[in-house]
Amino acid sequence: MFSLLLGLFSGLVDRIGAGARDVGVLGAAVAAGTGAVIIFRGSLAQGVALAAIDDAARVSLAGLIARSDLGADEVVWRQRADEADKLISSWTARRSVAEAVDALRAAGVAAARVTTAEALLSDPQLLGRGFWETVDHPVAGSFLCTGMPFAFVGKPRRWIHRAPPLYGQHTDEVLTGILGRSQQDLAELRASGVISLRPAGL
Repeated sequence: MFSLLLGLFSGLVDRIGAGARDVGVLGAAVAAGTGAVIIFRGSLAQGVALAAIDDAARVSLAGLIARSDLGADEVVWRQRADEADKLISSWTARRSVAEAVDALRAAGVAAARVTTAEALLSDPQLLGRGFWETVDHPVAGSFLCTGMPFAFVGKPRRWIHRAPPLYGQHTDEVLTGILGRSQQDLAELRASGVISLRPAGL
């Protein structure tokens, strides 16, 4: 998946850099060699990402855009990438994001709404998987933090068991317990500004 996304966005950057079209208004980018396509509607926040990475998915996508002549061959899709861009853009422009995603999925083409970072906090799938974990911090308060993206069978889902440490919280413990420094040493280090409970200048 990571290599697919990397290929997708590297292809996208190439196409934007070449000035192929204003994808910020409406466009599609076919990432050569991946079969992945990302379509934009005004902005990344209103887009559809889809991946037709096998023969069956490419045939289905060709059928949706009423161009069965594109067929299943990935080479053909790469050679006709500009044409495919326009056809997919035209197809998605006549549908809402939800309608486009539903139709693509029903046809066996992997697709999803492009989601902003803020919207991910209330994403039903991530919430259902327990991806977000609540952290109670003595200074920052209670907030959501990313847990592990996967779960182990038979093991608790929760990954985060304590809040991040405060600035300098364990300094004394490390210097005395591990490095063998005395309390007098700590006092001198504090007096000289080497260690402290807050960053210098704050």
